[in-house]
Amino acid sequence: MASKMVVDYRKPENRMRYFKSLYNLNLVFKVHPGLVYLYMPELKKYYGWSDEDSLWFATINGHTQNPITSLKILEFMPTIPQSNIEWREAHAKFNDAWTTLSFDTDRNKQKKDTIAGLFSYAELVKEAGSQAKLWSYKTYEQLWNNATQIKSFGRLSSFSYLEYVKINGYGSDCTDLMFNDFSGSRSHRNGMFFLIGRDELVFDKRQPDSHDGNYPHFEDTCIMLENRADKFLREFTQEFGYSPDTSKFTLESCLCQFKNGFFSRRYPGVYSDMGLDRIRWYDSRGFEKFTEPFKEIRANNLPDWLREECEKEVVPRKVKASMFAETGKPFRGEYLLEKEE
Repeated sequence: MASKMVVDYRKPENRMRYFKSLYNLNLVFKVHPGLVYLYMPELKKYYGWSDEDSLWFATINGHTQNPITSLKILEFMPTIPQSNIEWREAHAKFNDAWTTLSFDTDRNKQKKDTIAGLFSYAELVKEAGSQAKLWSYKTYEQLWNNATQIKSFGRLSSFSYLEYVKINGYGSDCTDLMFNDFSGSRSHRNGMFFLIGRDELVFDKRQPDSHDGNYPHFEDTCIMLENRADKFLREFTQEFGYSPDTSKFTLESCLCQFKNGFFSRRYPGVYSDMGLDRIRWYDSRGFEKFTEPFKEIRANNLPDWLREECEKEVVPRKVKASMFAETGKPFRGEYLLEKEE
């Protein structure tokens, strides 16, 4: 009887196989960061939102990057305020609810700028005539220019927000992963280095013999990475078939997820597990009315093995996250990788 062969997906020759399966998992079950690809369309159906309602929710979420929090803010700001009095009332309600509004780590420092950011967005909408017009018939560069005019939106926030706009049927796909943004793009740049087996170029203090970041031909290297990203998306589509969410937006986050697997930080389905944390945070404070739609969406759309709430014996997150780095096999790997014999 032949002995069982164990594939080590940390090895450069096996990484692409694992990454494609990870990316496909994220696309099929819509378990990208924040679960926004799953939540946003389902919430629109759940509440019967119009396109303008959905775009307003997306904008609020651009500030919070936590859909439950965005829904809670939407309760006292269901539409864009139309007068200074309405803005003052909204600001007062926001301040009153401050301690019960949980923001994503990437947006927590900008929490204080939320109302000012939404007001700056409202000014853009007023000039365009509607939210739909603001995000229609424009190049990605023009869309980027609009997004970066929103107060407190930097590179990461603008990128994520334009992704939310696209999820809602407006805007366009990202055309530039901005690998040459030295600091802002370091995470997915490192992810691409890992993916193509150029570990010696990974610039991260957690990486043994890390690169020092002084790349001699940085711009040329970034062009090469952009070309490799384009090639990957073409080949992935040929192999796995068309998906409306196959894009540079979803590729960027998957590269970050993949990279962090080498450092015992991420694993397949991690964003579903993190989504449960957010539900529990609000439930523990008595806000079940805001979490109920999210529980229902999870139950109706995710298999049991992608929902930590269904685990009979919950595996500690640190154990889940360390499996790939320590063994070469990711947590939940049996559901996305072929059995090796």
